[in-house]
Amino acid sequence: MTVVYFNGRSTVVGSKVASQKVLDLTGPSYSKEAFAASADELIANAEKTLYGLNIDFDSMVGVGLSGLLVLPVLARHFKVPFFAVRKRGESSHLSHSYGEGSIGKKWILIDDFTCTGKTVAMAKKSVASAVAVHEFRTKYVGLYAYSDSEFHYPDNSRARIEQITYGGETVYVNADVYWRVRDLLDVALRRQMPNPKTYVLETIRTRNYGWDVDEVSMIAVALEPKMRAHLS
Repeated sequence: MTVVYFNGRSTVVGSKVASQKVLDLTGPSYSKEAFAASADELIANAEKTLYGLNIDFDSMVGVGLSGLLVLPVLARHFKVPFFAVRKRGESSHLSHSYGEGSIGKKWILIDDFTCTGKTVAMAKKSVASAVAVHEFRTKYVGLYAYSDSEFHYPDNSRARIEQITYGGETVYVNADVYWRVRDLLDVALRRQMPNPKTYVLETIRTRNYGWDVDEVSMIAVALEPKMRAHLS
């Protein structure tokens, strides 16, 4: 029998766990993406969001564990420099008190979905202070929250993107529209309606979402064959 003490609690574990060379203590939040065996999904989601929304950036910034775990991976993939912000009160041998790395003219903050306005404000202040002495001008473009693949603009508006294949090409579409169309298609197909696409278009028009009809139609056309095959 082995007793493991963690976070002030004792737990009895079997001999199998006790004999392991590595004990996995990752949690259920941002750890899932950051500690994944492969970075493929992390990178694919970032590409989908940043390319799909046409975000214009030339550098990345990270703060704290949740940001710094994935910052180098994403920055190197997108071939942009990155700057690691040091939180106030952290002791370090860094040459710059505000952090370490490189910053471009237009930067985005990388963090998980729990990032707060306070964290963004601190990152902006740290970057501004770090570049001020060099009279270098740089601009905050927004926050990429990698846990839910959502982009937060400086005006606090948010956007998510989904990817479809239409006409043999990859097309990026609004995530809210995508999932609403998918739900309506599911209803139409399960009820065996003769024209699911028409049902989707008429329902969305009736409810006056204000969405682009062409985008709705394109999503319905792309999704219907796959969903029909899945239900059959």
